[in-house]
Amino acid sequence: MTISIRSSLAQFTLWFIVITAVFGLIAMITTQSGFSFLIPFFSMSIMLPYMISFYLMTKHFIKKYQTVPEKKQRWQLSLGCLGIFWGISIIAGLIGMLISGADFSQVDSGAMVFFVLILGGYLMLINILLVVLGYFFLGKPATMMLSHLQR
Repeated sequence: MTISIRSSLAQFTLWFIVITAVFGLIAMITTQSGFSFLIPFFSMSIMLPYMISFYLMTKHFIKKYQTVPEKKQRWQLSLGCLGIFWGISIIAGLIGMLISGADFSQVDSGAMVFFVLILGGYLMLINILLVVLGYFFLGKPATMMLSHLQR
């Protein structure tokens, strides 16, 4: 049986979009309804849809193939999910800027360079964390999930 990484990445993409949309709607409704104290929770939980989607993708992979991903597949799935995450995040950010009509012509270029450098360093740390967590999760936790599903 050949194992297709594409179907697992498509599953991740679908779950990620749906869960992110649900979180966005909940955040919008709660902040509009006077529950403004929940704003920090929703801004801190940006990684929660990624983790839930990764878990569901792993569960789907294990159920479909009845095996744990090999080392090469673990890297492919981890990096593929990360690419999907950032692709969707960039597209959503650009759509948000277009909708809000953001005007960056008044921004000081020195401050913008500093902001981009700080943001770039922060994003690199998040990237490393997500790849390592994804690779780890596809190892021992996935093995435990497989043994639980085979009972």
